[in-house]
Amino acid sequence: MKHLLYLGFLTLLIASCSSTNDRSYASKDSNNPIEVYMSPTQGKEAFEKMYNMIKTAKKEVSVTVYSWSDTAFTKALRESLSQKNPPIVRVVIKKDLYAKQVKAITELEKMGAMFKSAKIQLHEKFVLVDGIKLVNSSANMSNGAKYKYSENFVFFDGLKQPKGSDIAHTLNQFKKEFSIIWNSAHDIKTQGEVRSAGHLQFSETETKTDSDIIFYSSSMNYKVTTPNKRDKAKGSTIGLKRIPNKKNQIWTVKDALIKTIRSAKKNILLNINHFNIREISDELIEAVKRGVDVKLAVDAQEFKTYINNKEMTPQFVSDYVALKGSKAEIPVRVKFYSFVPHFSSWSLNHHKYIMIDYDQDNPEQTKLLTGSYNYSKTAEHSKFDNQVLFQGKKYAEVFDAFFDEFDYLWKLERTSDDKPKQASVDYFLKPKKGFLPLHSGRSVSLTWKEAKKLKQDITRAYPDAKTFYKFKHCYFFNVKEKVFYNQNKKTVCK
Repeated sequence: MKHLLYLGFLTLLIASCSSTNDRSYASKDSNNPIEVYMSPTQGKEAFEKMYNMIKTAKKEVSVTVYSWSDTAFTKALRESLSQKNPPIVRVVIKKDLYAKQVKAITELEKMGAMFKSAKIQLHEKFVLVDGIKLVNSSANMSNGAKYKYSENFVFFDGLKQPKGSDIAHTLNQFKKEFSIIWNSAHDIKTQGEVRSAGHLQFSETETKTDSDIIFYSSSMNYKVTTPNKRDKAKGSTIGLKRIPNKKNQIWTVKDALIKTIRSAKKNILLNINHFNIREISDELIEAVKRGVDVKLAVDAQEFKTYINNKEMTPQFVSDYVALKGSKAEIPVRVKFYSFVPHFSSWSLNHHKYIMIDYDQDNPEQTKLLTGSYNYSKTAEHSKFDNQVLFQGKKYAEVFDAFFDEFDYLWKLERTSDDKPKQASVDYFLKPKKGFLPLHSGRSVSLTWKEAKKLKQDITRAYPDAKTFYKFKHCYFFNVKEKVFYNQNKKTVCK
């Protein structure tokens, strides 16, 4: 699926997610150049664009990293630092990432890069170059995000944007966000490093009241203070204190999401990886009660046949059935790729976005919130995470791209009469040469009832399936031997 949305060009070609039906959109605002890409169908192109941003930087590169296994990202940083007049490179990483990337970090710091470890868990995934180019994404620096997972990337180019424009204001918000993360982070000192990480100046950027792009972050739940002695000794130049306190926490991002849901009059499309906030589930049910068409596209990890206090999708399903009756079609589709999901074989639906009142012909009332924020308490209070709100008709092409992605996942590997393709279902039910797969590289969109039935069918056909959960790190189950095997089908998995 090709989503290249140049708002500064006269026309724009978008190939649908199925790669069989072209759709084109006319530009509506040449002053707001934005590009949207979707993985996995356009993941390689998105990453290449990001690499090129880094490699061609003139003044500075600012990066936030949660997960990092992509060697091409390392190479892009290396090439950027190898320029005749290299930019200043600052990278903030998740707390526990240093041990996994000590070799690369040491090498890059010798070349002049500066690395810091975030004060609280870092989950944002954005790259800011020269203060004028930005990509904000759901994707981590991994091959999975590039080739397998369902992800989104929103690129901003502020090169020709006037000072008071939406784009310029958004770039300033991300500059401030990076400064807060950087200044509160701990310096990573390596042998032979060229630069010691210093302080980044930033000013309090006021919210642009007439902006049709609004930035929300969990960092807004904190106020900047003087760092304590321990943090200061580790290189932090500011401290962060919750507003107002733990007994009365504010929820900046969640409140923005709730406000947006409450504004819905026609439809709500939620495309999400993790969904753990009960209040949001309740608000979705309230929207259903007032006649709003609510649909959820979720990851296989969200599928549970029981209600708990963790995943909220089962709670939404239960409340929906109580409201509409047991025969009602539950408006939830699961990206199903595994009987027992495990990180080693994920094909994640890794999106974190919600769209309100989408209407391709009348986009004036449409709203989109997208970013790195999973709908969870940890995203709000234990991590740096963001959501960016787009609203108004000048971002119609952005809305079209995100709708197309939702529609693609809603219909993934389904027939024209909206049934799952039999081959995708049989893959989990019919062993090949005696090997039954636990995971599949061929994802399929299943309704809640279809996912439940498939799991029941697998369990009935293979009573040993109850042991699969203990061996979810494995790939195949030999039905005759009753033994689990690794991906090569030759080595027993223990």
